Amino acid sequence: MTMSLQLTKTTLTYGFIYALVSLIWISLEFALGIQTSYPELHTVVSILFLVPAMYILSRGMKSHRQILHDNQSSYGYFMAFMSGFNIMIIATLLSPAVNLVFHNFVNPEFFESMIQQAVSTMAMTEDMAREFFSMKSYIQQSLVSGITLGAIMSAILAIFLRDRS
Repeated sequence: MTMSLQLTKTTLTYGFIYALVSLIWISLEFALGIQTSYPELHTVVSILFLVPAMYILSRGMKSHRQILHDNQSSYGYFMAFMSGFNIMIIATLLSPAVNLVFHNFVNPEFFESMIQQAVSTMAMTEDMAREFFSMKSYIQQSLVSGITLGAIMSAILAIFLRDRS
């Protein structure tokens, strides 16, 4: 297999793993009652996803580095950043599917529960909450945050995973 094909396969694999783990994570949030019994904890628990997210991304970037080293190529900052960012592009492109599966099959009451929580705590008006807690909004948020966080995480990890020569 050519180096380019190996890198592409690795990018797709880790992008898919990231998307799958994010689906498992939000499903666990639901199973543990975070989204139903303790919706006020949802934001904090969601932020904790950065731990497995960084781990998966670093594993993918390390796999890219190994492929390049096996082919006597260097893994400088830009290459490290791009390998992580490409993985996150794949994960981000899969995020609408993750949202659709979760919100249609795992927890179809998610949006209504979050709307009720936001209105009852007076954090938002009902109209604002309905606009924010909707499939369209969550897909848009996942696309924007996926690219943004993907760039930030890739930039940080590239500092540590690049070749130092």
